[in-house]
Formats: sequence, C-alpha cells, structure tokens
Amino acid sequence: MRILMSFRYAATVTSFAVLGDGIAISTGEAYEYRVFDLQGELRQIVRMPERDRRIQTEDIDAHARKQYRNIDMTERYPAYSQLLVDSDRNVWLRHHVRPLETVQRWDITDEAGVFLGSIEFDTGVEIEQIGRDFVIGARTTDEDVPQVAVWGLSRGGM
Repeated sequence: MRILMSFRYAATVTSFAVLGDGIAISTGEAYEYRVFDLQGELRQIVRMPERDRRIQTEDIDAHARKQYRNIDMTERYPAYSQLLVDSDRNVWLRHHVRPLETVQRWDITDEAGVFLGSIEFDTGVEIEQIGRDFVIGARTTDEDVPQVAVWGLSRGGM
C-alpha cells in the first residue's frame, strides 16, 4: 500500500499508512511506529534497535551549506523517513538516508510488530508499491532519464 501523506518539519518526517483496520504512524523521532484504531485509540507501539543518528560535520559539508541557511538544525537525523504497508500488511520503515550514503535501508515488521528483516535499495529509488513477490519503484538513470523499476521479492520465512 502506498504512503498516504508526509509532513516535513526540521529534521523529522511524519508518515502514516493504513494497516488493517487501523493506522500506523511514524514521526521519525525514534525507531518506532504506533498503531491506532479508527477511533484514535493507541493499540500498539513497535520499537526497533536504535542506531547513531547524530549529524556529523561531513554530512553538512556533503550538502550545499546554503540549503541549511534558513533551517533550524537539530542534533539528530530522523530514525525513519518513510512508512509503507505492503499487500500482506507488513510495515516497511525506511531509515533516514544520510548525505553520503549510497543505499537506503528498510526495516520490515509484520502487522503485530514482529521484526521480519531488512532490505536495501539504492538511494535514488523511490518505492511506490510492495506486493507479495515484487517491489515497484521509480528511479533516474545516470543519463537523468526517469524509469519505473520492478524487483522480485523473495520473502523466505515471511
């Protein structure tokens, strides 16, 4: 299922998607997401192991400093910058991609919040849809030509 909406504020990104008969929400402030029922009652909090998110000087140098001139800088990157739910109701959480990183990592949990595994894609890929055995995304070639890409997905024990 495709992400419904994102709000950007400073270094955090709030993402949410329909998950079964509720809504999964990640604020990006921590390695977690929350599941609410349709009445707005919190049903579940799923937490993942933390990793170092401190913003380093070389991260800022990798971006043009002028991009940050009018932004309130925080000390940490968001934990996650996108949340998607696939056709089997598994939750996919994309780690925030730092400026010098060449891959984006996604953590995957089942609907109950049990960690299923991680997967990586190139940073230039925008995931659009996740099915049982495929991932559809958009990317730009080295020649700056946009293209749709489809990857096969083997879930193993999932």
